[in-house]
Amino acid sequence: MTDQRIFSEERAARIAPAMQAQIDAGHFCGIEWRIARDHEVLHTGRVGLRDTESGMTVPDGALYRIYSMTKPVISALLMMLWEEGRFRLYDPLSRFLPAFADRQVLIREADGTARLEPARRPINIADLLTHTSGLSYDFLYDCPVAERYAKAAIIGDGTSSLEALVTRIAEFPLARHPGSAYHYSVSVDVAAHLAQVIAGKPLGELLRERMFDPLGMDDTAFHVPEGKRDRIMGMYGTSFLHTPFPPAEPPRQQLTPLPVDDSHPFDKPGVFERGGHGLFSTTEDYGRFADMLVRGKTADGRTLMAGPTLDLFTANRLTDKHLPMTINRLPMLGYGFGLGVRVRTDPGRTFVPGRIGEFGWSGAAATNFWVDPEENITGVFMTQYQGPSGTVEPVTDEFRTLAYSTLVSV
Repeated sequence: MTDQRIFSEERAARIAPAMQAQIDAGHFCGIEWRIARDHEVLHTGRVGLRDTESGMTVPDGALYRIYSMTKPVISALLMMLWEEGRFRLYDPLSRFLPAFADRQVLIREADGTARLEPARRPINIADLLTHTSGLSYDFLYDCPVAERYAKAAIIGDGTSSLEALVTRIAEFPLARHPGSAYHYSVSVDVAAHLAQVIAGKPLGELLRERMFDPLGMDDTAFHVPEGKRDRIMGMYGTSFLHTPFPPAEPPRQQLTPLPVDDSHPFDKPGVFERGGHGLFSTTEDYGRFADMLVRGKTADGRTLMAGPTLDLFTANRLTDKHLPMTINRLPMLGYGFGLGVRVRTDPGRTFVPGRIGEFGWSGAAATNFWVDPEENITGVFMTQYQGPSGTVEPVTDEFRTLAYSTLVSV
């Protein structure tokens, strides 16, 4: 590790005014953040309101729908099972989930017609964690499989179980040949079901036992008990799914209430459990998870993931043919992907600070986290605003820039 820089409280004081400016501009309702090192919180803050209707300020222990920030949690859980010799990363998925054997790939020809052809190889478990499985998402543009997902309305059904969701996913052809492309997808939902099949326990119970209890993540779950529901942050924005590619000049961001209780319910324990999204969490809880990913240990020194496992988890696995990673035509320049997190490979092609090896992910409601092992620092950013790709104010980049500017050389 390089010599660590020291944290500047004076520079950290810049963060709150910058975030308040986002609130004052009407871009977001409430914002919260956390920066930590060695399981010690260096700086935290919050501005704005829980929701515009009540006018209440962001509460202590505010609960956020973290959407795709669920994915790294599930991926880490699966790697903890891998450490125990429960499976191999190159095992075919069909060894555990037979419905995924003998996959077909849907090919769209230049004239618009479609045909099926056999997959060149089976989906393996590593493919799920790297989004190279060939599965898709329903909100991806120019993808005939995504269109079929959307027509069947399987992803937004908050009443179905994880097993039922994965059973339906297996009924569709693949969008890509396994291993051929980075294609963001429901792969981690399948990985979550795989974890519960391997462990023989429901996903929520498995997460509580293996991760949330050891880390003290008492407020993180797929449901919110009645006594905590007054801490759920309001959701704003426009429909994230099924939206045309964003125009060159995105529409002005407005605090329009966005109902999400049907697609992301808070009151269906044991039913609504997912891998690709679904968790509610707090800034502090998720920060504890991020802190664990620096060395694989809890704050009291218990090991949840061994060092070599973390090395594998955070190593870029994408080759030149997969890069640049894109989601709906938006490239993530300077990044590759590990077994559940994006990984910085070339700082010279990125637009925010961070060292090689910095990793993390984000969520559909503009949540974001990152871990920088070289700087030995973690950051968590929470708000609740959804919008089509490329139309939401890049506030997470602004926060990360401000956070890194607190690290000064001595």
